[in-house]
Amino acid sequence: MTKSVKASNGGGDNPVADRDRERLIGASPLPDGRIRVRFADQFEGIVNLADLELDLALLKMETVRASSWGSAAEVDDLNMRPVHIDSSVLRAHIDPNFAADLQKAIVNSSSR
Repeated sequence: MTKSVKASNGGGDNPVADRDRERLIGASPLPDGRIRVRFADQFEGIVNLADLELDLALLKMETVRASSWGSAAEVDDLNMRPVHIDSSVLRAHIDPNFAADLQKAIVNSSSR
C-alpha cells in the first residue's frame, strides 16, 4: 500500500467536498498489479489490487480506468467484462482520514 501524494480535503461540513473525496477522476495501471488513482479533491495514491484480494491473473490490467460516473475504477476481466472496484474502498485503502470517517459513519448508522 502506498500513501497519498497529495493532501485530502478532509471532508467536514461541505457536502461538495465530501462528494469529491469519493469521486474518482483518474485510474491508471502500474506494474505488479498496482493502480494509481486520483480523486476529484486532488487526493491521489497507489493501490495494490492484490491487497484487495483480487485475482490479478483474471484481470487485464492494461484496461484500468475510472468509471464514467466516478464511483468506481474499472478493469476488464479476461472475457472483456468490466469489474468495478468501488471508489470508497480505494480511497479508504490509501487515506486513513477517509477510512476513519467511513468507520464512524458505519458505527453511527448501525447504532440508530
